[in-house]
Amino acid sequence: MGSSGWPDGLLARLGVGAPAARRRRIAVAALAGILLALRKAGLARSSASSTGLRSLPLSPWARLGVLTAWAAGALVAGGLVLRLRDG
Repeated sequence: MGSSGWPDGLLARLGVGAPAARRRRIAVAALAGILLALRKAGLARSSASSTGLRSLPLSPWARLGVLTAWAAGALVAGGLVLRLRDG
């Protein structure tokens, strides 16, 4: 006996149902991955750690360039995968 009717529709509109919860988990996991990548790249620092930047191997702008290059590479790789997949 499956559940259907107005309670399920109401829960889905409120974003409480199973598909909405799954989308939310995927979004949170993606955000966590982005934050971890930024932290590993050295871009996610607190404002209190903005002293002594000259001792870092890359300047903040250079690190932003590295992050941009990685993002561009990921977009190109994704485009190639889609082109190969779709023929």
